[in-house]
Amino acid sequence: VVTKGEALEISEFIRENVVVSREVSRSIIKIVRLLRPESGLIKEELYSWPGGERGYLFLERAAQVKAFLEKRDYVTPRDVAELAFPVLNHRIQFNPNLPPAEKIRLTRDAISRAIKQVIESGARKS
Repeated sequence: VVTKGEALEISEFIRENVVVSREVSRSIIKIVRLLRPESGLIKEELYSWPGGERGYLFLERAAQVKAFLEKRDYVTPRDVAELAFPVLNHRIQFNPNLPPAEKIRLTRDAISRAIKQVIESGARKS
Protein backbone atom coordinates (compact mmCIF):
# COMPACT_ATOMS: atom_id res chain seq x y z
CA VAL A 1 0.00 0.00 0.00
CA VAL A 2 1.26 3.43 -0.98
CA THR A 3 0.30 6.62 0.83
CA LYS A 4 -0.96 9.69 -1.03
CA GLY A 5 2.33 11.44 -0.31
CA GLU A 6 4.36 8.53 -1.66
CA ALA A 7 2.19 8.38 -4.79
CA LEU A 8 2.79 12.09 -5.38
CA GLU A 9 6.55 11.61 -4.89
CA ILE A 10 6.59 8.74 -7.40
CA SER A 11 4.57 10.80 -9.87
CA GLU A 12 6.96 13.73 -9.55
CA PHE A 13 9.98 11.44 -9.87
CA ILE A 14 8.59 9.94 -13.09
CA ARG A 15 7.80 13.36 -14.61
CA GLU A 16 11.30 14.64 -13.79
CA ASN A 17 13.32 11.52 -14.66
CA VAL A 18 11.61 9.73 -17.55
CA VAL A 19 12.57 11.59 -20.71
CA VAL A 20 10.16 12.31 -23.54
CA SER A 21 12.21 13.28 -26.59
CA ARG A 22 11.13 16.17 -28.80
CA GLU A 23 10.36 13.70 -31.58
CA VAL A 24 8.06 11.61 -29.36
CA SER A 25 6.47 14.75 -27.92
CA ARG A 26 5.75 16.08 -31.42
CA SER A 27 4.27 12.71 -32.38
CA ILE A 28 1.88 12.86 -29.42
CA ILE A 29 0.79 16.37 -30.42
CA LYS A 30 0.21 15.25 -34.02
CA ILE A 31 -1.84 12.21 -32.97
CA VAL A 32 -4.05 14.32 -30.71
CA ARG A 33 -4.52 16.98 -33.40
CA LEU A 34 -5.48 14.36 -35.99
CA LEU A 35 -8.37 13.32 -33.75
CA ARG A 36 -9.91 16.78 -33.94
CA PRO A 37 -12.90 17.28 -36.26
CA GLU A 38 -11.10 19.70 -38.59
CA SER A 39 -8.39 17.16 -39.46
CA GLY A 40 -10.81 15.20 -41.67
CA LEU A 41 -9.56 11.91 -40.23
CA ILE A 42 -12.72 11.24 -38.23
CA LYS A 43 -15.65 9.81 -40.19
CA GLU A 44 -18.88 11.77 -40.33
CA GLU A 45 -20.75 9.44 -37.99
CA LEU A 46 -18.34 10.36 -35.21
CA TYR A 47 -18.46 13.54 -33.25
CA SER A 48 -15.00 14.38 -32.02
CA TRP A 49 -14.19 16.47 -28.99
CA PRO A 50 -11.11 18.60 -29.43
CA GLY A 51 -8.10 16.66 -28.19
CA GLY A 52 -6.54 19.67 -26.55
CA GLU A 53 -3.77 19.98 -24.05
CA ARG A 54 -5.21 17.49 -21.56
CA GLY A 55 -5.26 14.67 -24.12
CA TYR A 56 -1.64 15.37 -24.94
CA LEU A 57 -0.59 15.60 -21.28
CA PHE A 58 -2.40 12.44 -20.24
CA LEU A 59 -0.91 10.46 -23.13
CA GLU A 60 2.58 11.76 -22.40
CA ARG A 61 2.31 11.02 -18.68
CA ALA A 62 0.88 7.56 -19.27
CA ALA A 63 3.77 6.80 -21.62
CA GLN A 64 6.23 8.00 -18.96
CA VAL A 65 4.67 5.68 -16.38
CA LYS A 66 4.80 2.76 -18.81
CA ALA A 67 8.49 3.41 -19.46
CA PHE A 68 9.15 3.65 -15.71
CA LEU A 69 7.34 0.38 -15.03
CA GLU A 70 9.45 -1.24 -17.74
CA LYS A 71 12.58 0.09 -16.00
CA ARG A 72 13.44 2.65 -18.67
CA ASP A 73 14.23 6.34 -18.28
CA TYR A 74 12.87 7.26 -21.72
CA VAL A 75 9.59 7.01 -23.63
CA THR A 76 9.45 5.19 -26.96
CA PRO A 77 7.02 5.70 -29.85
CA ARG A 78 5.75 2.18 -29.08
CA ASP A 79 4.76 3.33 -25.56
CA VAL A 80 2.69 6.09 -27.10
CA ALA A 81 1.09 3.82 -29.71
CA GLU A 82 0.16 1.18 -27.12
CA LEU A 83 -1.47 3.73 -24.81
CA ALA A 84 -3.18 5.97 -27.36
CA PHE A 85 -6.46 4.02 -27.36
CA PRO A 86 -6.89 3.61 -23.59
CA VAL A 87 -5.95 7.25 -22.96
CA LEU A 88 -7.72 9.00 -25.85
CA ASN A 89 -10.76 6.84 -26.62
CA HIS A 90 -13.12 8.81 -24.38
CA ARG A 91 -12.27 12.00 -26.28
CA ILE A 92 -14.18 10.81 -29.36
CA GLN A 93 -17.94 11.07 -28.98
CA PHE A 94 -20.38 9.28 -31.25
CA ASN A 95 -23.71 9.48 -32.88
CA PRO A 96 -25.93 8.04 -30.11
CA ASN A 97 -27.62 5.64 -32.56
CA LEU A 98 -24.47 3.59 -33.12
CA PRO A 99 -24.19 0.30 -31.22
CA PRO A 100 -21.49 0.23 -28.50
CA ALA A 101 -19.36 -2.37 -30.34
CA GLU A 102 -19.38 -0.17 -33.46
CA LYS A 103 -18.33 2.85 -31.40
CA ILE A 104 -15.34 0.94 -30.04
CA ARG A 105 -14.37 -0.33 -33.49
CA LEU A 106 -14.59 3.14 -35.01
CA THR A 107 -12.58 4.64 -32.17
CA ARG A 108 -9.81 2.05 -32.55
CA ASP A 109 -9.81 2.66 -36.28
CA ALA A 110 -9.55 6.46 -35.94
CA ILE A 111 -6.74 6.27 -33.39
CA SER A 112 -4.90 3.63 -35.43
CA ARG A 113 -5.16 5.80 -38.55
CA ALA A 114 -3.83 8.83 -36.63
CA ILE A 115 -0.85 6.81 -35.36
CA LYS A 116 -0.18 5.39 -38.83
CA GLN A 117 -0.33 8.84 -40.42
CA VAL A 118 2.14 10.24 -37.86
CA ILE A 119 4.52 7.30 -38.35
CA GLU A 120 4.36 7.60 -42.14
CA SER A 121 4.91 11.37 -42.08
CA GLY A 122 7.92 10.88 -39.79
CA ALA A 123 9.37 8.22 -42.07
CA ARG A 124 9.09 10.53 -45.09
CA LYS A 125 11.07 13.24 -43.26
CA SER A 126 13.94 10.88 -42.39
